[in-house]
Amino acid sequence: MTIASKRVKTRRVYYISGYDPRGARHYHRLYSEEAARQAARRGYEISVSARGARPGDNAGWSVDSHWPEGDGPRTDYRFLVWDDIVRRHWEKSMFRLLGQCLIGYGRYLVAGVLRRISHSHRGIFFSVMLPAVFAGLWALTLLLVLSLWSVLCKQFMPYWFLWMLGAAALSLAVLWLGSKLGDRLGVFWLMRTILFVEKWGAVGNPEMEGRIDRFAVRLSRDQAENPVDEVLLVGHSVGSVIAAAVASRYLRGHPPEGSLTLITLGQCIPLLAFTPAAVAYRNEIVSLATDGRIKWFDISAKADPLCFFDENPALVCNAPAQAPGTARMVHARIFKMFSPETYKTIRGNKLRLHFQYLMAAELDTGYDYFRLTAGPLPATSQLDQ
Repeated sequence: MTIASKRVKTRRVYYISGYDPRGARHYHRLYSEEAARQAARRGYEISVSARGARPGDNAGWSVDSHWPEGDGPRTDYRFLVWDDIVRRHWEKSMFRLLGQCLIGYGRYLVAGVLRRISHSHRGIFFSVMLPAVFAGLWALTLLLVLSLWSVLCKQFMPYWFLWMLGAAALSLAVLWLGSKLGDRLGVFWLMRTILFVEKWGAVGNPEMEGRIDRFAVRLSRDQAENPVDEVLLVGHSVGSVIAAAVASRYLRGHPPEGSLTLITLGQCIPLLAFTPAAVAYRNEIVSLATDGRIKWFDISAKADPLCFFDENPALVCNAPAQAPGTARMVHARIFKMFSPETYKTIRGNKLRLHFQYLMAAELDTGYDYFRLTAGPLPATSQLDQ
């Protein structure tokens, strides 16, 4: 088969973001800006349209491109909306959030999930434990400050009301500083994400199940009404948890006649799959893997501390190792995407590294999100190497 015959003439991309209250506007801007940077560095042209409405209360934009090997197809890039659910679950009260942290991590501990995560890549284990450790150190700091204040007051301040005023002021100061530091480090975002997935696995989430059903129906309907050469279903972070379930239900409801490829980026599927009560979810992933009609590529990076690096999500869910639809593991070498000087400035930022899958790189390592989603060749031919 010649290169020309392999070219994609029509493509539709469905993107599912992670646990992020920012919606289509943010991700449209991210795609546009990063695509322009990548194109300038790689010598191709890419044009991203304005954001607009898409069927099913979703949003999207179109992408046109020109590459050294010729024009790419017009890509219909669709943002599958679930940030409204994120905002409804985004706990704003710090006290309630810390209370939920105690309950959620307690359930993870009793269920053996933390033990299983500890056997994975150490980066994700440290990241999962970070919110709990931070909350514990925060509480200990508060207790230590109040204890020292009490000792000082007994020695130099016999008036109880002054002790009370001082204790209240110190408590507020410690709480304020801790909340600011936690926000700056991304600890509370990570905490909310972990607790959302933990609760989903432990007690279920009918709202999410309904949204996954809607996404699967949307894919089936779009392909039936307007078939294209290539359909990419891309899930990033917690979006990978959702995307895998969507792909499974898509197969169940509509055997694909065209080409559907599932791409999970920086996946954290084990956060849900390790939960003993998540039997239905694991069964869906096993069904997806054993069916084999959808090609699944799981792209992770060792440098990304928020993903389950090189942890095959299908095998985690107890799919047979030889199942035809088991995820094919692809490594994104983030540390080689930048000069040593640039990498040194970003390597300590967990969220920055976790979003690199969607961003431009200084150096060419073979992984290019914009070539995958807007280039002239099928994603499978780029990743099957």
